[in-house]
Amino acid sequence: MRFNWWQILSNPSKTFFHPVLRESTRDFIDGSTFSVELKPRLHQDKNDEYLCIDYKIELTSPGIRAQLADGSATVFLDLYSKETITRILSPLVSEEGSIEFKSGQLLGVLEVQAAIIATKSIKNYCPVGVNAEYGDLKFNVSPGSILAIGEKILLPLSFKRIRLESLIRVQLSKDLDPDVYEMNLDSDFITILMGESIHALWDIMRSDSAVKPYLALSIYKDTFVEALSLIHKTEDAEEFNWAQALIARCESNDIKLEDLSNFSSQNQAALKLLRELGVHKLIANEV
Repeated sequence: MRFNWWQILSNPSKTFFHPVLRESTRDFIDGSTFSVELKPRLHQDKNDEYLCIDYKIELTSPGIRAQLADGSATVFLDLYSKETITRILSPLVSEEGSIEFKSGQLLGVLEVQAAIIATKSIKNYCPVGVNAEYGDLKFNVSPGSILAIGEKILLPLSFKRIRLESLIRVQLSKDLDPDVYEMNLDSDFITILMGESIHALWDIMRSDSAVKPYLALSIYKDTFVEALSLIHKTEDAEEFNWAQALIARCESNDIKLEDLSNFSSQNQAALKLLRELGVHKLIANEV
């Protein structure tokens, strides 16, 4: 199915050559409605953490329901996270269910819009309840065409405990000296900016299980020290998702934030927080 769904959904006032169910027009006059109820939650297990969005489709148009029933159309959610610059078009395979995303993939306030999109050619489309102005016209609808559009909603994701690893991202920076890296902690993500040589070394080390633990003792450790230092310096930092996750990690390891007043204590705390990924893993590999 090839169609420019983003261009279509980003222009809700677009005119179609067939009736489209949406609040902003009178293509349907029988009281038909379309919406999707959404409830975000955080699912955690031993090894990972996922964002789940529970959904329930509300559609009262019998004509459009018939297209869903015979597989000619599908309900999709268009989700956009400004925080992670991520846009996803996710199909909803049943009237009620849940969709799952990796932790950290979507953060902040999501812009969400539901749409029903034709996935096959529909011949002689003329759903019940359309405006009388259409008369006896019947339409040939091509794949990728919109049959219904819901209202755009804002969905805040305000979970306090998100896995810290998913909130750290690495980015190549050609503006930096090739052999250095620096941290940016001014958003819900911790961004590690790397010069070209360091970035190449990062790729090599993280793909080799024998040397990957050394990242925990070097770059990750430096990052944790910088983050703990900022949390100690200002309470404002605690509003960031990475800070909330780091504070939760400290609490679970009996590390008291008020004791982290200097580099030495912050360095020791970082090593404790990362010992399972660093020291312990290296020792286990030698045994």
